[in-house]
Amino acid sequence: MKIVAFCPVCGRETVHEVLRVRSGTVQRGEVLIRCTKCGNVHTVVRGVEEPREVELGITVSWLGESEFRRFSVREDRTIAVGDVVEVEGVPVRITRVEAGVPVERARASEITALWGVRYDRVRLKVALRGEKIRHYTILEDPNRVLRVGEEMEVQGRRGRIRSLRLRDGRRLKRGSAPAGEVVKVYLDEVTGRPPGRGPRASR
Repeated sequence: MKIVAFCPVCGRETVHEVLRVRSGTVQRGEVLIRCTKCGNVHTVVRGVEEPREVELGITVSWLGESEFRRFSVREDRTIAVGDVVEVEGVPVRITRVEAGVPVERARASEITALWGVRYDRVRLKVALRGEKIRHYTILEDPNRVLRVGEEMEVQGRRGRIRSLRLRDGRRLKRGSAPAGEVVKVYLDEVTGRPPGRGPRASR
């Protein structure tokens, strides 16, 4: 059997001989063919349309403010709560998906509205326990790994991570988690000389 197809060597459509149908049929499937002009053997996919791009609107929140943005994705892509998408060059974590009604996930072609929060930085609550408990809010890289037992500095005070409160409600008392999965950090204040340094020189 012969068909007309684009030959990448000839740079134009030519008559090809069908060598083998790898999947589907000659009319709609993956076919191995040989150009009758130059002899080049290659594979073509016939009768299958590439998914088109759709434009979605999303309300993006950050530090108490919200703005409406648009971005494009393939119509067959599934978007779920918790996914991270790129909107105008900025990573955005999806917090709500609607396909007529609120859902956990949906194909892009079915989505009617989206909400999200900027994800290049995440906001963490911190409770530092010392002579008294001090509360802070900090911005952190969502990919930074926080480990129970490690030390971190908050507004000039150093503390050791006692536990981590995760987005799913769990309290992590050992192990680690990326900052993007953490909502609150519990610290025990560390006083005295910073770890890894020698005694302070006397003045």
